[in-house]
Amino acid sequence: HTSCLPTPLAVSRAVELFGQYFDGLLAIDVGGATTDIHSYTPPLWSRRTVHTAFEPQLKRSVEGDLGVFHNLANLVWPGEDPPQPSEPLLEADVIGTYALRAARKGLERHCGTSIPVFGARNAHAVVNGADLSSVTAVLATGGALRHGMRNPVDLQLVFDSLADRCLVPSNVQHWLIDHRYLVSSLGALRAKHEGAVSRFIEKVSEEGLWHTEPRLT
Repeated sequence: HTSCLPTPLAVSRAVELFGQYFDGLLAIDVGGATTDIHSYTPPLWSRRTVHTAFEPQLKRSVEGDLGVFHNLANLVWPGEDPPQPSEPLLEADVIGTYALRAARKGLERHCGTSIPVFGARNAHAVVNGADLSSVTAVLATGGALRHGMRNPVDLQLVFDSLADRCLVPSNVQHWLIDHRYLVSSLGALRAKHEGAVSRFIEKVSEEGLWHTEPRLT
């Protein structure tokens, strides 16, 4: 028996468990109508960092205007010819291109920002929003990323493009792809079988079934 949970909540619970295992996690879920960004950040404290407001360790943002089907028009660059309605996005390369654009826009809204403030003796970083700079594990899920992204390191290019204005991960060590679409199921199972789910996460991570190392081909 397991709990009946809405899929987004189940994913959040799984993200929390993954985040505890990896000491921080960013999960990106690009779908046909929305782009969900989940993050779990370890508690950090620094005398040189000031937060403008409380920020939860576990956070989810839903971008209802970013998707590779219903909201595809929002992912087309100015001057670019959009796919015709009669042409379904079946090619992985095409899906991946728009999925990465959705991820980029979603991250811009989810991640916090940092502004340096200089005092008489020391410089302080004033952080507004979620600081994901220390997160070292990234999980890609949702059909668009699972099927359309050939190499998880493609996401690194997205992070690099945002690094000058958003607190995105700066040193990713583990790239995870939810090829089997199990994340939501793991979150639903967690309520009554957390030990088993934790052992499963540890097992698949050790065996590399979730591509804990970047795929180069």
